[in-house]
Order: sequence, then C-alpha cells, then structure tokens
Amino acid sequence: MRVLAFTRGPEDWRALLADPVKHWRTGYSARTLAHSWEAADGFPPEVASAVSSSHDPLLAGLAPVLAIPEFRVPLPPTGGRPSQNDIFVLARSLAGPVAVMVEGKVDESFGPVLGDWLAEASPGKRERLDFLLRTLSLADSPPDALRYQLFHRAASAVVTGEQYRAAQPPSCLCTRSVRRIPAGRTTQHSSRCSASRPVRACHSALAPGRASLCSESGSRVIRHSCVADG
Repeated sequence: MRVLAFTRGPEDWRALLADPVKHWRTGYSARTLAHSWEAADGFPPEVASAVSSSHDPLLAGLAPVLAIPEFRVPLPPTGGRPSQNDIFVLARSLAGPVAVMVEGKVDESFGPVLGDWLAEASPGKRERLDFLLRTLSLADSPPDALRYQLFHRAASAVVTGEQYRAAQPPSCLCTRSVRRIPAGRTTQHSSRCSASRPVRACHSALAPGRASLCSESGSRVIRHSCVADG
C-alpha cells in the first residue's frame, strides 16, 4: 500500500525528484511538466489533442482520474532500481480504466541505447531485460540501437495497468519531446501515444529527443505549441 499526499502546486513536485536541485530548472522537463499538468483542467491541451485524434477505441472518451508525479514501479531484480516515471496517470475511457505513463523531455535524450546499457551486463541487467521483453510481449531480441529507457517505462505502464485492472491491453505510453526555449516564448513539440501493449520498438527511438514505441494499432505524431514555464 502507498500513502499519497495531494500537491498544492508545481513546487510540491520538486521534493519528489531524485535530485531536487539538479533536476528542477526553468526550461527543463521536470519543471515544465509540473507547470503544464498543474495548470491543466484535465489533460494538458497538447496531450488532450493527441488523445482525441486517436482512432483507438480504448482511448474513446479518455479522461484523467488522478496523476501521480515521480511514480516508482519496482522491476526485477529484487533490490534493483525502480523505474521512476515522470507521471503516472490513472485515466478512464469508455472501455474502462487506462494506465498512462508520461515521460517528458526537453533537450535530454532518452538515455543509453540497449547496446551500451548491456555492455558487460551483470546477471541483474539480464534478468531485468528478460522481464521487460516478456512484459511487452517481445519475443525477439530488440536491436542494440533502441533506447533502454523506453522499454522500462512501457513495462511500467503494463505492470501498473494490470494492478488497476486497466482495459486490455493495459497500457498507454506517452512520450513527449520539447525544445528548450526562453520562458514565455512558444515552440513546437510532438506527442506520440500508443494505446496498446507495445509489440515492437521503432528505429525512430534512435533520434535524441524523439521516441516511439509502436503497437499493433500503430501510433501517430501530432505537433502543438506550448509555453515554457516561468
């Protein structure tokens, strides 16, 4: 069981970060996400637009019920680092509950590629990767050039969705890429949302600041304007 407290505004998100000093800076993802989601009535406009443009029946009428920042999902091996997701959103569509894990980026990459992460891999890393592939229904070994972070964030959505008995398949992974800009100016970013359990990872995940985990129903890119936090 977890005991959670409501936030009173973006500043309450700061204490939840792994490094509240290093990760809380204007124009970077943690602070920008906090301001964007706290200011929204429901989903932030760019996320709502991406969801409403989907033709997947599992997303029809999707609305957030609660959002939990810096949500940790334990993954094998026992005692290993959990997957710390920027935001877990428990949402509800006409089909039932939907688990959403949000990963926000500004100029940051999506971390090391699998080939680098597996270099001289420990038994614990091998155990974790095997678990991720099983959870995501990936039978074949993925290319070394794909981003490791996308795999454990997607698996987090599946694991958490199953805990909340989310509509099958029980995951919705959203990743967002935003260019760093001065406060108050607008820019373009893209949202890519996959409503089904991912079954393959796309090579578009190679590009820094861009990511995709494809599903059987496919995914779609929508571009929007956003305003950086102050």
